[in-house]
Amino acid sequence: MALLLHGTPLSFSDEELAVIAEYEKRKEAVSNPFSFREYMASSNLPDFKFPPALHHQKIMEAFQWWADTENAKLMLFLPFGSGKSVYSSVQLPLWLWARDPSLTILCASNTQQLAESFARRRRDAVDTKEFHQLTSAKLRPDAKGIQEFINTKGGSMLARGSQASVTGFRSFANIVDDPHVDFSQVESKKYRDEIYLWYTGILRSRLSPGGRELLCTTAFSDDDLAHRLLRNEGERWRVLRIPEVADEPDDILRREIGQRLWPEYLDESRLKIRESNPRLW
Repeated sequence: MALLLHGTPLSFSDEELAVIAEYEKRKEAVSNPFSFREYMASSNLPDFKFPPALHHQKIMEAFQWWADTENAKLMLFLPFGSGKSVYSSVQLPLWLWARDPSLTILCASNTQQLAESFARRRRDAVDTKEFHQLTSAKLRPDAKGIQEFINTKGGSMLARGSQASVTGFRSFANIVDDPHVDFSQVESKKYRDEIYLWYTGILRSRLSPGGRELLCTTAFSDDDLAHRLLRNEGERWRVLRIPEVADEPDDILRREIGQRLWPEYLDESRLKIRESNPRLW
């Protein structure tokens, strides 16, 4: 096959063309989260196996803006079981490292156990051939712990439960996924005050200049962490809200009012359970 360079034909062997095509695939994978997931799919890890549904694509579009924008604050509201954690807690931090392996990323979830579960999945992905092909950074042999692992380019990922200590860590990005355990926890005003102070005082103090904040959650009350942040500093946040049942005429997925989210996965029996308890709706 021949390509043109300044009008001059250049010939390449099939092997050379394969190298060029692979280079372009890797370049795309680093540049956007869509191509990153597609590239990592050949790892056969469950977190990259399935193509994104439409609502996942909207999440990934928001991630692109967030990663490219200094001081960006992004808030995602999605229902239980919508796959939001696969993208927020696994794919996003890994894509950030593929873009720049020197980044320090703080990932928090409602319990230390859950945070470490996501960390194991991220660490498994970092150890794959596919990820190594996107970045020359590998995990340091002496820093492969679940709570924090560090790569050979100086990048670090820290996993913490809500309200845990983050002293001594400086982050490019704070990613908080599902900060609350359940409704009974959020019913406590003392708890709501404490997690708000932890987020705005302790967690946020770890951000480097220009650092990004992501809060991915399901709505629990009008005074949970996300809603209190919006009430006090809403103008600073970009919000992506995708309810389980469309309730507005300008639904971001172009659904009709009453149309369900991801019906091929979230079936009607699930909605009947939610309808029986207004707090789940």
